[in-house]
Amino acid sequence: MSEKIQPVKPSVVIDLPPILEAFLRFATDTPKDQKEIIVSRKTEFGKMINGFLTKSTTTPDKEPAENPVFIVVPRTEFNWFSLDTMCVYISKEDQEQLVDRIEVLFNKWIDVFFEDGYGMNLSQLDIIESVLDILNLRMNTTNFDQIKKRDYRKTKSNIRKRSIEILRLRLSVV
Repeated sequence: MSEKIQPVKPSVVIDLPPILEAFLRFATDTPKDQKEIIVSRKTEFGKMINGFLTKSTTTPDKEPAENPVFIVVPRTEFNWFSLDTMCVYISKEDQEQLVDRIEVLFNKWIDVFFEDGYGMNLSQLDIIESVLDILNLRMNTTNFDQIKKRDYRKTKSNIRKRSIEILRLRLSVV
């Protein structure tokens, strides 16, 4: 009796901070206990990751990652052959850009979360706890501070914009 050979899922490894990994898992509906994150070309993340893929006939050097995250590359009718016959990876430079973009999406998501939370008269602590609960992250100092800093910076930026507007109005009256 012959065993069925499972096709190898083409995947890439990126070094992603834990809070961004949790956000990516949330956005792609990937359980925390699943080793790899499966993305689809139907989602923004799948399209974004697919755009950073590099293909090579030789295996690239693997650099150590602080928090390696395995992402299964979406197969399409156009890339299936190269995924089966070539090595697929994301270069260090492209990883940096990809992490930056995921961080931007995360920050925008956090901003909306705070805006809605404050609109419901929730405290900053309640909003942060909700975010960590949704992302299935522990309430620790690192995660708490990262989210709190984002709110602080956004609030400070809004105050600065309002102050400049008030100053301009007062100067135009004089």
